[in-house]
Amino acid sequence: MRKEYPFTHRYAAVLVFCTLLLLISPVAAAVFRQHERSLSMPPSLSTAQPVEQTTATPSSPVAPRHYRDRVLVLMYHHIDPREDPMTISPSRFSDQMDALQRGGYHVIGMDKLLDFAVDGEPVPDNAVVITFDDGYESFYRYAYPILKNHHFSATNFIIVKATDSPDPNALPHLTWAEMRQMREDGMRFGSHTYDLHHMAAVNASGLLQPALAHPIFLRGKGRVETEREYEERVRNDLALAQERLDAELGKQPRVLAFPYGAYNDTVVEIGRSLGIQLFFTVKEGFNRPKHTVLDRINAGTPTLTGDGLLDLLHRYDEPSPGVPASAGSDFVRAGPPM
Repeated sequence: MRKEYPFTHRYAAVLVFCTLLLLISPVAAAVFRQHERSLSMPPSLSTAQPVEQTTATPSSPVAPRHYRDRVLVLMYHHIDPREDPMTISPSRFSDQMDALQRGGYHVIGMDKLLDFAVDGEPVPDNAVVITFDDGYESFYRYAYPILKNHHFSATNFIIVKATDSPDPNALPHLTWAEMRQMREDGMRFGSHTYDLHHMAAVNASGLLQPALAHPIFLRGKGRVETEREYEERVRNDLALAQERLDAELGKQPRVLAFPYGAYNDTVVEIGRSLGIQLFFTVKEGFNRPKHTVLDRINAGTPTLTGDGLLDLLHRYDEPSPGVPASAGSDFVRAGPPM
């Protein structure tokens, strides 16, 4: 903490004496100015020490505390020089990562988030987690080098079938070899289901809904799935996704991001029975300890600069003394499904 230097009677006496000298000679004036500076100058501050996965550089001042004992989770999808509503450029992503550093945010990995959300373990002030959905190859090509350069970890929720059986007509997805390489640098990989990231008909008229969260219409049988059939389909898919992740990558945090953000209690119960510990939505908001269905902030939009990201995150700052609570940390806004 910076030491205070209050105005004292001794200082007042010195000031009067030096003022008299100032009237006598120019040399005395120079002495006075030097002495005044020596009295008012605080001692040098020691260099700030780096913290594990901190966003501040070793020479940065102490970061401001925006919030504590809470975590914000950022969500991205695709990175490419050609932006669209779900895609941001590498330069924009890098600008956002720079902004996290200068804004005093601490990026933590999925392992630490798991300890916080399940067991209530502490996290640094201003904790942020970076996530990607869908498992696109652009994560390896563009995001991974930028994350490494910032010493950040991130988690990518992959559509496992898209890696096991790549579609040549679709955007390229990550390979298992790429994921194994990134795992060595602290990246983590979770489930975005095996093959339930799509819309499916839920009635005879063809109404489409997210396949994970709804019983689907069995056109060959002319009826909707029974509850038992629905549960079996979900269980088989989530179990296969986790089996493949474990087989290819070894021990990873058991985490699931809901496709389109759509889920129900049945999905969560089945996931927990399979050992999945954390579940990720697309609703914006804070995440508190011992809550395992987590909200995320969509940062992967082409209108969001680094400064814009900081403005967005500042909405979650804890209120300053004298500021109503409604102006700070309880701000929650539902985001569009992804």
